[in-house]
Amino acid sequence: MFRRGDQSPSVVTWSPFEEGTQYFAPSTRDVMINFAVDDLDGFLKEIEAKGVKVVGKMNTDPNGKFAWVLDPDGTKLEFWQPK
Repeated sequence: MFRRGDQSPSVVTWSPFEEGTQYFAPSTRDVMINFAVDDLDGFLKEIEAKGVKVVGKMNTDPNGKFAWVLDPDGTKLEFWQPK
């Protein structure tokens, strides 16, 4: 399921957010982890079939498609398929 594809970004980025941001909601944690994926829709089908609840999805961002889940500790995970 997790493999690096030809379209995957070859960088790791650390990006701080303003204190008090609501971008990590519904998580109450002060961090979020972002993963680039090659096929967001296919990936979501796989994890939903395993019981993972998607808490949000956006297909209209100019940077690509996004979806979010919460891990068992309540940390928000963002999945991004670049344009």
